[in-house]
Amino acid sequence: MLSTVRLVAAVLLVVLVSCASTGDGSAGDGDDVAGAWAVATIGGDALIEGSAPEFVLGPDGALSGDTGVNRMGGSWSRDGDALSFSEVAMTRRAGRPELMDQETRLLEALGRTRGARIDGGALVLTDADGAELLRATRKE
Repeated sequence: MLSTVRLVAAVLLVVLVSCASTGDGSAGDGDDVAGAWAVATIGGDALIEGSAPEFVLGPDGALSGDTGVNRMGGSWSRDGDALSFSEVAMTRRAGRPELMDQETRLLEALGRTRGARIDGGALVLTDADGAELLRATRKE
């Protein structure tokens, strides 16, 4: 029952991410952030050991990735320091409760993202106030 509730919450969150984001899916001037990224922290918290959320920001504005439980896809756009995600959708697999919680936090971070910067080689996604939501390292 709890897994079903978490799954429904995650699906609703994806819908909210799609509705709340702005942007046309074009890469704009975001070439410096385009590429493959491994999530290092979400909200400043370390990831669950053994989980490996990752995402790719394609040069064409496509988003793809793995939450650690489900695959996701959508689009992204960047204009200067502003960055947002839209049309995010994902598969509907269930996982361990702690992984589902982490997935929810990841999706919430993407939904709240309004900016990005590179900090010491890491991609930092930020909210409208500039607070760090997620930190990722570039994959080779």
